[in-house]
Amino acid sequence: MEEIKNTDIIENKEFEDVQDDNTMTLEDFLATHTVENLTEEIVLNERLKDFKFTIGSMTKEELEKYQKLCVIRDKKGNVLKQDSMKFSELVIVNHLLYPNFKSQEFLQKLGVNTPAQGLAKVLKVGEITALSDKIMKFNGFDEDFEDIRAKAKN
Repeated sequence: MEEIKNTDIIENKEFEDVQDDNTMTLEDFLATHTVENLTEEIVLNERLKDFKFTIGSMTKEELEKYQKLCVIRDKKGNVLKQDSMKFSELVIVNHLLYPNFKSQEFLQKLGVNTPAQGLAKVLKVGEITALSDKIMKFNGFDEDFEDIRAKAKN
């Protein structure tokens, strides 16, 4: 018996024949509901309960880039640890749509030069972590975020 690999396409004529012309298939749904521009409004916490943040989706490539940028290595190139605060900052700066910490106008209002300085000026450290966690959960990471960070190190 020939082994089927997970990348092989299996033809199933019987399934195709059963599909009703009026029924939306999973393929139809996915083709018309891509995730690249999804957004959601969230309330961060009690301190900011009267204000909504708008968060957006993240691609696999973006996540991998952030993970690589946050690895701290020794002189031999061995991984020492993950800079979790830098990771949180990258996630927020790139996937928090409102307020926009990349906006030069907003940064000027805050009196800072960089998005990271802006985050540190207006959000508590725990709020930065919580906001990053909410963005990650919105993007499908429902497991404990420390586990995700630990996996990124390896």
